[in-house]
Amino acid sequence: MSISTSPIVAPSTTSSRIEDEDFFDDYQSYSSRITRTQTKKSQLESYLEESELDLNMELDILEYWQQNVVRFPELAILARDLLTIPVSMVAPESAFSVGGKTIS
Repeated sequence: MSISTSPIVAPSTTSSRIEDEDFFDDYQSYSSRITRTQTKKSQLESYLEESELDLNMELDILEYWQQNVVRFPELAILARDLLTIPVSMVAPESAFSVGGKTIS
């Protein structure tokens, strides 16, 4: 009994031709998705391209982001997280007092 150990396998021409066409179609759909996503601006780019606000006007920054949450949802969440100040229940005097923490 003889076993063939030849590493060369001849592919059939009809199956490889069909597979090549499938790969081309996949590439075209991938290419069109990449082109669409590259042309779309990020929220940050859109925000930075807007005209600047008047420096002399009164502005409540948290209210600004609340009003613009529809236009810039991710930036509004980021602003809310960074601009809010957590409330502390500790009195300021006891938070900065070291009198009771000294060892004699």
